[in-house]
Amino acid sequence: MKVLFTVCFIFLYFKGSQGQKGSIKDATLSLASSYGDHMVLQKAPAFPGIWGYSSNVGDVITVQLLNTKIMQQIQTTVRMGPEGKGVWKVLLSPVGAGGPYSIKIYNSHGDSITINDVLFGDVWVCSGQSNMQFTVAGAFNATAEIADAASFPNIRVFTVAMETATVPQYDFISVEEPWSVASPASVGHGNWTYFSAVCWLYGKYLYQKLNYPIGLVASDWGGTPIETWSSTDALEKCGLTEDSNTDPDPEYVNVLQNYIQRRA
Repeated sequence: MKVLFTVCFIFLYFKGSQGQKGSIKDATLSLASSYGDHMVLQKAPAFPGIWGYSSNVGDVITVQLLNTKIMQQIQTTVRMGPEGKGVWKVLLSPVGAGGPYSIKIYNSHGDSITINDVLFGDVWVCSGQSNMQFTVAGAFNATAEIADAASFPNIRVFTVAMETATVPQYDFISVEEPWSVASPASVGHGNWTYFSAVCWLYGKYLYQKLNYPIGLVASDWGGTPIETWSSTDALEKCGLTEDSNTDPDPEYVNVLQNYIQRRA
């Protein structure tokens, strides 16, 4: 997985005042929220990971990569994870760029999940403030650019929702846009929603140069200072405390409020 930043920071979670939400799935067998149909996994030489949840600690989980010349099958055991929930994880053997493939996950109780239309390529995480959050719909020549997205079905897009938490999160709290094939709808949804203009144009450029699948993960929030993306431990090492001023810039408060109202 690769990372594209328009400002210089890396994040694991966003620190805020709304409190922790239910990020751990309560299901017999389920996937982490970053997986789904149409997704891109990192190609060889990487060993891409797939993980999820299960209510049956100690159960055996089998993961199969289908539609290949030699089917991959990996087994793992559900272990106790955060918040007292069962978690499982496997690493697939490296797969060259291409697809589509299907991935089947099942347990010994007959529960199963199948992920379809999976590609292997390069996965990029695009993060930053307003310059990354700014969407294709508001860009120069937006109408033509949005229409052209239909010409790139091997680019897949994913947008993380803007959420806050007071402790590090094991999984995304929620997803704004699940894995989607590039199209006018998935790339040009609307202003300040999805999809990120910088992320899309960069991914499109890469695809035109590399000619293999590209996965784009947008996780951005305009006006947020770096402290809000950092853990309490990290802030303490920098001599900062919970009382430090980490409020978003007033310029973007109205944009964020409108966003929240649209999701209500």
